Amino acid sequence: MWVVVTSLGMLCGAVLFHWALWRWRVPTRTIPVLISIFTAGLIVLLSALAMHDTSQFLFDLVYATMIYVPWAIAYITTYTAIDSDSPTLSLVGEMARRTDRSMTEADLEAFIAARPFVQSRLQQLERGGLMIRENGMLRATGGSIFIVNVFDVYRRVIGRGTHGG
Repeated sequence: MWVVVTSLGMLCGAVLFHWALWRWRVPTRTIPVLISIFTAGLIVLLSALAMHDTSQFLFDLVYATMIYVPWAIAYITTYTAIDSDSPTLSLVGEMARRTDRSMTEADLEAFIAARPFVQSRLQQLERGGLMIRENGMLRATGGSIFIVNVFDVYRRVIGRGTHGG
């Protein structure tokens, strides 16, 4: 049980550190900084476990990692929806603000035309270091290609094909 409490405590510590850092100053490359924060949290967690005298040390390390890493990945992934103008959040938010909670096709088209979703997302990818603008072109970095490959493998595993929606 102490492994669970320690893992969740370190996860909460990483989230609190993220909040404090962002209140002080939002970094230019938010995603790499978040990955660094949660990686440092994992290192501290595993170090704390290493100092604890137990006969099941290896099990504790694997167990703690299995608790911490998925939650950290989920947090970072969710953060990307908040960090920029998410089409889904913006659209649902707009509908929620309306009395009848709905939109006509014309309202929807006007809403989408007024929102620069793609440009906003590209700017976020650049700030996060996942895309680089060079000589009037955008180039995917190794980090963004790695992320796409991970998602593609997962999509194949669940039978959804690769790339897109």
